[in-house]
Amino acid sequence: TIVHYEQLAAMRPHASLINPSRGNLVDDNDVHRAIEAGKLEYYVVDDPVNGTRAVHKDHPRIICTNHNGGITVESVMRLDNKTYEQVTDALAGRQPEHILNESVLEHPRVREFLHL
Repeated sequence: TIVHYEQLAAMRPHASLINPSRGNLVDDNDVHRAIEAGKLEYYVVDDPVNGTRAVHKDHPRIICTNHNGGITVESVMRLDNKTYEQVTDALAGRQPEHILNESVLEHPRVREFLHL
């Protein structure tokens, strides 16, 4: 945690803080304290409200997103294309790129399917 009440209280009046780098950089309790003291207007964090961010649930001046900052039309299309390419490679008997568990390539059925 690198942002505490002292830093929040030193911000300009009516300032808002946007934290796109996940929640743990900013102290949750200090955010509430700064909002209640009138030192912080709004807080936005790219971290879901469940789990560790539950302290922010239903707070009218805190917005929690679900790690969706990197989800764009382009990134989804790129992911779809990569998935299509890897499935096509496997169906054609070629080893797909980016195999997470490479030990699966040693299985006899996989070796036969991929012509290894």
